[in-house]
Amino acid sequence: MIVIVFRSAILVISLLSPLFYLSADVAAAAPSRQTLEVRSDPQGGIRATGSMQIAAPQAVVQAILTNYPAWPELFPLEVLRIEQIGDRVLTELQINHGFLFGTRRLILENRLLPDGGVVSTLVGGDFRQYVRTWRLGPGQGNRGTEAELDLLIEIETWAPDWILVRIVRSELEGHFELLRQAAQEQAARDRTAENRTLGH
Repeated sequence: MIVIVFRSAILVISLLSPLFYLSADVAAAAPSRQTLEVRSDPQGGIRATGSMQIAAPQAVVQAILTNYPAWPELFPLEVLRIEQIGDRVLTELQINHGFLFGTRRLILENRLLPDGGVVSTLVGGDFRQYVRTWRLGPGQGNRGTEAELDLLIEIETWAPDWILVRIVRSELEGHFELLRQAAQEQAARDRTAENRTLGH
């Protein structure tokens, strides 16, 4: 499930990444599914909940999620710095929210989860709060991947909740579609390379 909480704030989602598709059999058995709900939170801010099942192996999803230099292909952001520190990776990002929110800097510490996925935690920049967790597991019938996202974010903004609700929904829908496309394209390339190898 995606859990995004914006307290008098919002961010055109930036991070994370995504999914794929292994074979025609897998795609038929585990079609892409997603749920998404975005609303004002009684405690303030905006809450979005959702989940996505992708007809692709977990290893592919993990590779996309941790391909930090390629994040701009999935999100409206610029990667300023990537630094490996032990088992962690620091990413410094610049995110342009347009005239509503301006440009903000976001520095995250990214760590892999033991069972699959990655957690990104705020360590610096212009945000009050930012914690994003992608959890990966087997999809329906143990085929494909179930991707769940939890995101807590807080920035200052003058925008009312009803505007934030619309922006969050639009950004999430667009983000999910980009993830799906990237996954399918990568899976197709992998299958082509595998077929060529077997053909020789």
